Amino acid sequence: MEQVHEGASDLKPEADSRILTANPQFDEIVTFYTGMTVMVSDETFSEGRAFLHALFKHRPLKELVSPRQSWSDGGWRIPVNIENLQELSITVNKLRRSLHPQILIHSYLPELLVKHGSDQVLKLLNFWQAEVEQTGHVEFYLIPKKTFVDFERKLAALVDGAIEISVERVQNAIQQYFIPIRIAKDEYHLKPVSYTIEGGELIIKPAGEMTMDIGQLRLVAQEMASDQETILTIAQRNYRVHSLADFFMLKEMDGWKTSWLKQVFPDEFDRVLTKMAAYVREGVLNFGKTPFQGGEATDFTELEQRCVRRLKLLCSGEAVDVLNNVAELVAQKTSQPSDSGSLVGCLQELYARLYAFSLQAKMAKRGLEKTLEDALEDVAELKAKVRKLGQDAYAVEISNCPFCRGLQTQGPACENYLANMLKGLSTVLTGRGLACSEVECRASGGRKCVFQLKTVRQIRTET
Repeated sequence: MEQVHEGASDLKPEADSRILTANPQFDEIVTFYTGMTVMVSDETFSEGRAFLHALFKHRPLKELVSPRQSWSDGGWRIPVNIENLQELSITVNKLRRSLHPQILIHSYLPELLVKHGSDQVLKLLNFWQAEVEQTGHVEFYLIPKKTFVDFERKLAALVDGAIEISVERVQNAIQQYFIPIRIAKDEYHLKPVSYTIEGGELIIKPAGEMTMDIGQLRLVAQEMASDQETILTIAQRNYRVHSLADFFMLKEMDGWKTSWLKQVFPDEFDRVLTKMAAYVREGVLNFGKTPFQGGEATDFTELEQRCVRRLKLLCSGEAVDVLNNVAELVAQKTSQPSDSGSLVGCLQELYARLYAFSLQAKMAKRGLEKTLEDALEDVAELKAKVRKLGQDAYAVEISNCPFCRGLQTQGPACENYLANMLKGLSTVLTGRGLACSEVECRASGGRKCVFQLKTVRQIRTET
């Protein structure tokens, strides 16, 4: 395996920072965050290891092995003594604290289980959970499937997610799949995803959506970086989409320059580009070319007004109920999983992003805080005060929130109405990904409703 050296990054672990694998197709399906633990199981105790090394080929990685496994050393295999659990814990925690946040693979669990039993090993891994979260690594526990059945079941409940590797013989050929558990988008959760490893690279081939390989994707990216700008247009009158959320997005993006997509999705442009590329391959979209006119002015007034109308509608409880019913009906007619639970949130964030994009010229005059306050008043008649908490965070205080009026709850009651919209607005206006959470709510005893916006730093390795 090619050794990847640790960079001189001064990046500190930050809660909920996403880890990108440098494989955009995998990142479209699965989401890893700093401080996450994942169980990886396979029948031969070899496919899982090969899968992880191919997936993270271009990222800093360390593999912790038993002394018996340390027959090869490229600087990334670190032998640890497994004879004494306390000594092992001290060694591993010391290693965690000495490294920049990166990928850690634990390959010694089978031997550890034989020596110390499942109960003691589970106690150790449970104790480690807080340490993993604090140091910000993404850690994978490799285990042979159906060998330590009770331990495997309990570990799956302890960790943040799991990946199950399967190998099947199909028409005299070997087919490999991975099944993501609790770490994937709803449409991929517990669904087998086909993959191969070619030249040390992980090639993802899920059914339906991800039909463009990495080479083709890079060609599209090169086109977008050329002297001419690419225009996105819908190629078919009657076309099939992978989700209702995609349907609304494609309708809005028809006729758009791809350079605008970068401004609307500054935090996840690779994911959106992958999605667009898949639709190009399926004949739904066309990418055309038009000479770039530097500095041309474009009037986004119509877009601004349309987004305000849509966001007002999406803040209405009755409209949300109707939309959810439509999603359920579409799911029944198409025999596809319903995305009603996430559809409203996706649309709130989408139209908030588009609305913020249309406001960027105004923000240059008003400033971020004032622009965000005015946007909330225009969309939901909210009296908001936006305060900067530091370089990477903002607080949004709402004194007249209508969504929790008259309610008494144990926790925040307004998040479903406002969090996605605030995330979309602030991400585009700041040009970086922000996560949004409600930290105080009148329904649960607070004096006002307060949301916190915090930068989500995406960690990636350029290839």
